[in-house]
Amino acid sequence: MFDSIKSKSGANRSLQCVTFRDLSAINFCCLDPGDAALVLEMRNHEDVRKWMFHSDPISEVEHHTFLNQLASRERDRYWMVREIENQRVLGVIYL
Repeated sequence: MFDSIKSKSGANRSLQCVTFRDLSAINFCCLDPGDAALVLEMRNHEDVRKWMFHSDPISEVEHHTFLNQLASRERDRYWMVREIENQRVLGVIYL
């Protein structure tokens, strides 16, 4: 079903990256600083913010707090999806 699954042992968020065909999905708990900044930029885009629970811009501190808290949240799964070949980010999935 999946081409590959990479996991990080010892954490509640053991699943780190999933690839399927030409796409990869990276768990928010495993984002590098550049990807975390890109996700913040996407979250703060006015077309995204208007649909969020709070529509005010998100600060870097709030964003990093959110990312750090995800490791202990059992029900929330956030993934950044990108094309493997050119590394273009397509968006975010919340499950």
